[in-house]
Amino acid sequence: MSSDSHHLIATSINVVSIASDAATLTVRVNQAIPYLMGAARYSRLVGEIESANAQASLGPFWDEMRDHAVVAILFADAALESYTNELFADGRHVFPAEFVPGLDVLWSELERRKSTLDKLDLALSLRNKPKLDRNSVILKSVRALACLRNEMTHFKPEWSNELDKHLTISAALQGFFQSNRWFSGQQIFPNGWIGHSCTKWAVETAVEFLKHFESQADLPERTRWEDWRSRLVA
Repeated sequence: MSSDSHHLIATSINVVSIASDAATLTVRVNQAIPYLMGAARYSRLVGEIESANAQASLGPFWDEMRDHAVVAILFADAALESYTNELFADGRHVFPAEFVPGLDVLWSELERRKSTLDKLDLALSLRNKPKLDRNSVILKSVRALACLRNEMTHFKPEWSNELDKHLTISAALQGFFQSNRWFSGQQIFPNGWIGHSCTKWAVETAVEFLKHFESQADLPERTRWEDWRSRLVA
């Protein structure tokens, strides 16, 4: 069956494919928007816990706030990767027809070796659009988010009198959000970032970046952001 015999109806969460020459309907689940909504949900929980304990010393609430913050960061960063995978999964509808036959081979190489930003740069090139400006404010924010997620995932402990990588990570995160008050006198990583200022920044960074990408890629109908606006409040 040729690619032209299918019509896609995208809802950002589910994509319905309708074959025009047969009574066939299939559904595919997307995760970028659900991950963003999850990140926003857990960010709000971080804010609630932080606000409720604004005058308290460190206590049992910290563990819950930390866990919610970790989930918010992981979800926000995962949304960017999921979005990229969904974009290339819809390649025959997103990219010029002459590139479609080679997309599967190209993607098999990209998926293993390239970063999310590199993949999105390729998508822009295929659409004959300028690549992402790595020096822009939003790209710097996205890279800082990726750095935080990566260092959380591959965490390596350091003694307080022998700090090295933790100082480098803290410097990379400086200026994007405020440290929580319990660790405000210490480096941002590994504990200072845990708070609503950071999780809110992470969600807003992911949403703003995807909107920025869609504008640069000239894909104004790719995501109906207004439909999800109230559920993406962090």
